[in-house]
Amino acid sequence: MDFLQLSVLSLGLLLSLGQCNVIKTKGETSSKRTDAAPCCTADQFETGYGAIIGQAIDGTPIAAVESLRGGFDFKGRRYGMNVSFVQFDGTSTEYRFIGLFEKGKAYIISDGFCQQVPLGKEPVQCVPDSATYMDSFYLGDKALLVDSWFMAVSQSAGLEGAVFATTTSGDCVPGSNNFVGTAPAAQGKTAYMTVSGGYMNFTLGIKDPDQWFVPPDSCGNSTNLLTESFRLPLQHWKRMQAMKMML
Repeated sequence: MDFLQLSVLSLGLLLSLGQCNVIKTKGETSSKRTDAAPCCTADQFETGYGAIIGQAIDGTPIAAVESLRGGFDFKGRRYGMNVSFVQFDGTSTEYRFIGLFEKGKAYIISDGFCQQVPLGKEPVQCVPDSATYMDSFYLGDKALLVDSWFMAVSQSAGLEGAVFATTTSGDCVPGSNNFVGTAPAAQGKTAYMTVSGGYMNFTLGIKDPDQWFVPPDSCGNSTNLLTESFRLPLQHWKRMQAMKMML
């Protein structure tokens, strides 16, 4: 299965799930908005995120689940998240990420140890200008209007593909986020990937900034010389960011 076939298959799946459906009522021909434009979400908030990952390498399927809960402070350019990545064979990776972009520092904390890591890509507050508005639709009985977006991904953390995402109309709260494409795998191989996820339990403001943005004492002596045990969390962090349109 090549990338084009995978893209068509995954987009068909999204349509069948109703994530990109146009909701029509009697007398209406389309829910597409004429005033839709890339938007920006709140300056400070906490949110959760979860996704199911499916990939195939040499025809062998592999599945995993990833989730996070974090605080995002775009005013102070600081971000903190607790991340979990569990493969269906039971292998799991849990870590904490702290990105203090104003100070030029980022840390990954795992198993009580702290490693200073390269800053990498800063979380994105706005739908990128490169994104294309697709349509709008309602969740529930006209309870919530959301906008859907498409964005191509090229050479970001080695990924090639596309992101399909939604935001609420008006306040730009991120909703679903789906990726389809390819990624480099071990031994020079290529993994064909689909990721279906979304944000949940979004709350404005940050109740306890220290919980998210203050590194533990173990980070005081950390250096930016990356040790082997932190390569997998860092690789996962970069790839997870590249698959998302926002945050």
